[in-house]
Parts: sequence; C-alpha cells; structure tokens
Amino acid sequence: MPSYKLYYFNNRGLGEVIRLAFAVAGVDYEDIRYTNEEWQSHKADMPLQIMPVLEIDGKKFCQSAAISRMIAREYGLYGVSVTEAFRIDELYEAVGDAIREIAKPFYEKDEEKKVEISKNLWEVVFPKFLNFFEMRLGENEDKSGFLVGGKLSIADLALFNILDIAEGMHGSPLLGNNPKLQALYERIKAVPEIAAWVEKRPITDH
Repeated sequence: MPSYKLYYFNNRGLGEVIRLAFAVAGVDYEDIRYTNEEWQSHKADMPLQIMPVLEIDGKKFCQSAAISRMIAREYGLYGVSVTEAFRIDELYEAVGDAIREIAKPFYEKDEEKKVEISKNLWEVVFPKFLNFFEMRLGENEDKSGFLVGGKLSIADLALFNILDIAEGMHGSPLLGNNPKLQALYERIKAVPEIAAWVEKRPITDH
C-alpha cells in the first residue's frame, strides 16, 4: 500500500472529506495539521502554495477534489458505473458550491454586510442546496438511503461534512424540512468507521 501524508490546517474544511474517505477505507496515513503561522514556513514547499496536499510515496499533489476522487476510485467510493460516477460528480461539485457560499461571511470585513450575507445564506441560499440534495436523494432508484446507487460514496461523505460544519456554524438544526437528508446524515454518522473517526478527531470550529 502507498505511503500517504495529508497536509492541511487544523480544521475540517476542504481536508475533512479526504480524512473521512481514508477512515471508511481503513487506510493509514499521517494527518499533518498546520497552524496559520506554521503554514507560512511550509507554503513554498507545496504545489501552487495551497492546501490540502496529499503526499503519496514522497510526491506531493494538490487540489482537494482531485485528491478525494482519486481516493474514491481507489477504495470503492465512486459508484459502480460511469453513470453513477457522473451523478456522484454532480453532487460533489454542488457541495463544493455550497462550501464556497458558507465561507462568504468569514471573508466579509464589513459587519453590517456580514450580517446581511449570513441572513441570506441561511434563509435563501443554503436551503436551496438542501432541497436539491433532498431531491436527488429521493430520485435514487436503488432506494438505498444513499445519494447514488446502493452504497456509500464520496458524495455522501462530502455532504455529511458540509452538513456537520453548517449546523455548527448556524448553531441550530438545519434539516427540519429535509427528512431524507436528516436520515442520511444520521446513517453516515453511525457508520462504525465514521463514528470512530468523529470520536477521536481534534475538536475544531469548522
């Protein structure tokens, strides 16, 4: 088996789907977490000077989506057909769009604008994404309770991660109007490998 090292900040963010995938696959890796200060001294050593970065047998690769998909393909989290992989990609990209939306308040310096952006996020933008995921979950012909096909995929892990982060940010339950998503979230959280990882991972705000 290859030797893996994952470089990211000490938060969930863009690195957590990779960690979740490794947990489900039962793959050992070195989870290297930098503070913002430490990152400045390591930045020049990373491809494109961004994280997350996955080092495989000494060679470093960037781009979180590419890393997640590679692990998914390698360890059976990418569906069983081209069509399923396509559906997984659609959902994974939609989660990426949602992550960019929930990050917007963090980068707004003006406090009044931040309040306005946050209000729109939780009342309009994020519910739109939740309804989309609820719809796709209901359309899964396998009726497996997962987003695509008959088993857990990288799309489920990506969705679990953003729901986990978003609920912590919002401070109250978000899935009252999305019972299928609530059931999926609880189902993934109960996967033994996921439950074990969530129990032992460092506690972070997001």
